[in-house]
Amino acid sequence: TLIDHPGFPRKFKNVKLVLENYHKHMIDHYTDLRDHRIDVEKAKIKKASYKARYIQARLDGSIKVVKVDEEKIRKELKKIDVPFNIYEEAKERDLSKQSLEKWKKERREAEARLESAKVETAESIWLEKLDKLEKELRKRWDEKKKMFNMEE
Repeated sequence: TLIDHPGFPRKFKNVKLVLENYHKHMIDHYTDLRDHRIDVEKAKIKKASYKARYIQARLDGSIKVVKVDEEKIRKELKKIDVPFNIYEEAKERDLSKQSLEKWKKERREAEARLESAKVETAESIWLEKLDKLEKELRKRWDEKKKMFNMEE
């Protein structure tokens, strides 16, 4: 009898079933992790696109926000597909060419991370984690051997 991942006791007939259950759990876990990474990067791309579009519109003068009714601003933002909260969150210091470039760069970087996450598999993520674990365990083992003058 072992404790399963939700924390309940579970009886397995043999070690092979334990390992199969663990394998399935880990693949499901890393699939969820990968899907979450993809969702996060998509959200970052969307936000960076909105910010860049808003800043560009402000810089080229196609949207006026000073001494203008918010309903008119809302309509203008809708025309360029930018949510109103982007205007509400914006600060005057965000309206520079450097800020525009920063958001364009953020979008490009998020797109690259998204593409990377899309090609990853649950198995590749798990193997990468196992490789890191193995390296760390070997490093610690080597340190202990030195500390106690152990030979292999």
